[in-house]
Amino acid sequence: MWRWLWNLLTVNDPEQEGPFTLPPPEQAEPGEARHPAARPPGPAADAPAVLEDLARLEDRVQSLTPPADRVSPDLEINLAWLRTTFNSPPDFGLVVRRFRIASRPPIEACLAHLKGLADRELVDTVILKNLMRRPGDGPADGQPAWQWVREAALPANEVEVHASRHKVAEGVARGQTAVFLAGEDRALLVETPGWEKRPIQRPLAEVTVRGSQEGFTEDLRTNVSLVRKIVRDPDLTVELYRPSRRSLTEVAFLHVRGLTNPALVEEVRYRLRSLRVDHVHGTDVLGQMIEDAPNSFVPLTLSTERPDRVAAQLLEGNIALLAEGSPFAVVAPATVWSFIQTAEDASLRWPFATFLRMVRVLAAGLALVLPAFYISLVNYHPEAIPTDLLLAIAGARERVPFPSPVELILIEAGFEVIREAGVRIPTPIGPTLGIVGAVILGEAAVGAGLISPLLIIVVAMTALGSFAVPNPDMVFGLRLGRFALILVAGAFGFFGLALGLVAILVHVCSLRSFGVPLMAPAAPWRPASPAKVLRAPPFAREERPRAFRPRDRQRQPEVVRPWDPEGPAARREGPPGTGGSRG
Repeated sequence: MWRWLWNLLTVNDPEQEGPFTLPPPEQAEPGEARHPAARPPGPAADAPAVLEDLARLEDRVQSLTPPADRVSPDLEINLAWLRTTFNSPPDFGLVVRRFRIASRPPIEACLAHLKGLADRELVDTVILKNLMRRPGDGPADGQPAWQWVREAALPANEVEVHASRHKVAEGVARGQTAVFLAGEDRALLVETPGWEKRPIQRPLAEVTVRGSQEGFTEDLRTNVSLVRKIVRDPDLTVELYRPSRRSLTEVAFLHVRGLTNPALVEEVRYRLRSLRVDHVHGTDVLGQMIEDAPNSFVPLTLSTERPDRVAAQLLEGNIALLAEGSPFAVVAPATVWSFIQTAEDASLRWPFATFLRMVRVLAAGLALVLPAFYISLVNYHPEAIPTDLLLAIAGARERVPFPSPVELILIEAGFEVIREAGVRIPTPIGPTLGIVGAVILGEAAVGAGLISPLLIIVVAMTALGSFAVPNPDMVFGLRLGRFALILVAGAFGFFGLALGLVAILVHVCSLRSFGVPLMAPAAPWRPASPAKVLRAPPFAREERPRAFRPRDRQRQPEVVRPWDPEGPAARREGPPGTGGSRG
């Protein structure tokens, strides 16, 4: 029993392998990983050799494609397979167009795409117009027709060649247009995206007064471009994965080569390649699938809809995940201090940002502990309350028929219902209904003698504290922890409250986000790490957080302001008049 409770608190599963621990960058060279499946085959090679190997590998893969999965040289067989694969008819989405390429001699061809996913104008101008009206001599002797079309006749910037029917079907389902040539056992996939997408708008959940006003959309390419627009480093690497088997949702894995710890990069690659799901319901679900302790009530990844925040985290040595159809990004590793920060902190002067972060920490503590502290004080330790305040509390509770724990749980449950109703009701009337409902129900309950006025104040302060925490995932964790502390405080008083807080602290300190302790740099203590709560001035942050173990720890040189008379350069030169010059 005790061992089970300890495993639950410390998120320890003895049947699984040990948790991933992020090693120092000098011990994690590129290509190393704790999983053999994540290691690249063979030693690292230079870029030209890698490109040649990839070309030979592509030809080898095409030649080894099973006959049942190969594209047929017969156009009729390919068209029949397409109609069967995409259930056409009765499905009306598949568009098939047969045509003849204007070459000498002419080449019979056909194209296929899905209506609504491919841009009809691109298909007409890029493919049909150029192949049907543009005269050409045709392929040279011994040259495959598909190679001549790709290299000399098709002016598209993204053209793929596949011999596998499965790959062709996946491309058509993603909005590409497949081109089949008579007598050729390979098909061309032309990038012709044409689905509708939402324009770039202001973030809805992370609204700021200062800073960028751009938010992510549901289009993966647009989201990647928003990040690249901020981080213009050529070392910014974007890798595409398709972990879903049926929806074929594309996931973009972003990291900065030479900055992010190689062991972290390999671990994320391994987890993305190992997923076996039918559909990825956005980046939030993806983060739960690949994080270390998905059963914990504390979030282990940071979710954001702001490109500027993702860019800042990437430059700290973190990684980011974007998914098609989701306007949010997942950033990892994350620490507890990441959930009390906002994108606006970077635009404020550092004393203001530090003060606001301290206010958020205080608000999170109130949202977690205040109701349980009230129950413990009123029920078990009334002697600690001043006499006048104790008489006021007793007078307010004189008509209340419920014990304090039951009364508090009823109020908290009612407030949760009102908050959920305000979220689900349409935006123009949702907040108004929440405020009016809380005021009317609160006054009616106090007037009827069901609850005491002081408890209304306690619950209102708790709600305001939870609203001050900027991360919704952390707010949910605080709400669940608050109910747990109310139960133990109602049963055992301050002893139960202390026991509950210790259990929560042990649980949080045992969590790791991709090998990084969730409480870092507080636990374990890293005195040299930059402060995460008390924000330092922008010119005094020379190092990146050591908890993330980046390969390049130096963010900026020690002397950023050489003209500052009180800066490091002036202190090394001594008082004015003792030496040194402005050059």
